[in-house]
Amino acid sequence: QLVEVNDRYQNEPERLLKEYTGRMAETEGTYQQQWELMAQNWSMGIERFQSAVDETNEVCRHRFPDWNVLDWNDWTPASDIPPAIPFGQVDVDLKRIENAIPDDQRLKPARTEFAMPALFAFGDRSLMLLRADGAGRDRAITTLQAVMLRMLTSMPPGKVRFTIID
Repeated sequence: QLVEVNDRYQNEPERLLKEYTGRMAETEGTYQQQWELMAQNWSMGIERFQSAVDETNEVCRHRFPDWNVLDWNDWTPASDIPPAIPFGQVDVDLKRIENAIPDDQRLKPARTEFAMPALFAFGDRSLMLLRADGAGRDRAITTLQAVMLRMLTSMPPGKVRFTIID
């Protein structure tokens, strides 16, 4: 029995080390597999988001031309109601947002700066409420005027009604 116990005492650390090494390798493999899957999903999500932003910008450029370059002689009234009307743009810089860009180089998006249109969406009843005091009041009025003009030029005739309360 003493010999058997001594053998176990001599061999057990080696067996435990092999078992530990095998489990660690298995765990590391699972970790790497899960990390790669997460990174792939992350990259695909970023690409889908950036494609959606690009597509939205392209639709807006096509359907809602720039006021400064529009040739009104070629303009024709819209025949359908758009799902939303742009009234401005939001310039996004991920570097200015805390923790928006991952530290790991493999997860960093290709683009960190992009412009997104500010859209006024239509539901059952569209409503835009702007509250502003002082210097912000002039900006609110300009925004409301831009949205109204965009609606008048982007909607089929007779499909726009305004109720303005000041």
